[in-house]
Amino acid sequence: MEDIIATTVARLSDQGLTKQDKKNLTTRFAFLWLERPGESKKSSKWRINLVRDTFRNVLDKSAHLFVILLLLLSPTACGQRVFIDGTIMPLLKSESYDSCSFSLGLRDKEFLVETAEDKGFLQESEFIAVMHALFPEGWSHEVEHTDVSSAGNRTITYAYSKMPRSNIPLFLHVLAEAIERSNLVAGEIQKGDDETGAATVLIPAGDVDCSCSIAVSRVVITEALGQLRFTQVYEQKWAPFN
Repeated sequence: MEDIIATTVARLSDQGLTKQDKKNLTTRFAFLWLERPGESKKSSKWRINLVRDTFRNVLDKSAHLFVILLLLLSPTACGQRVFIDGTIMPLLKSESYDSCSFSLGLRDKEFLVETAEDKGFLQESEFIAVMHALFPEGWSHEVEHTDVSSAGNRTITYAYSKMPRSNIPLFLHVLAEAIERSNLVAGEIQKGDDETGAATVLIPAGDVDCSCSIAVSRVVITEALGQLRFTQVYEQKWAPFN
């Protein structure tokens, strides 16, 4: 399987998505994120959930590997426990997924956004996590949301909220790592400062909840968005296609 993955990575980096790749991604994204006819049947639902859980586990490890396996494997194959245990699970034990990384061009980016808009999974948190991993320089679509476009002297491009309450412990774990790896903390360590200004507690007047302003690593927090199941609540109407 590793050889097939390596060949696919090389092909994607060199040629981008083929016509068949686009067809496969369209149908398989829809399978993962949209309800299917007959899904309420117990036997079908069990198998569908098995496939979705399997790919969710892959995405938690690597968005690039997630896309590669979606291109290579049909939902039917991934609905078999023997295949999952023998083929996919060993891939999730890797210490690094750098060998799975590839780059896609502008046309592929536009295809993915247009497909998500057309099929109705543009706001799916897992799709957003995939797009941020594939196009870390930014990707664009038009949506109307509450205006949170400025915070202090920063221009905010994206905002996320609405994660499952059960993910709060995981969020706090991710947050600790993200603070430690932030640029702010790195600068403080370089200066020999034993204190950090990475967290500020804001206490408003009256009997209302307090809030915290926390500096976190962009890489750590964006890579965790899909795993934490955050939902995108705002994106600026324009972001550059670099």
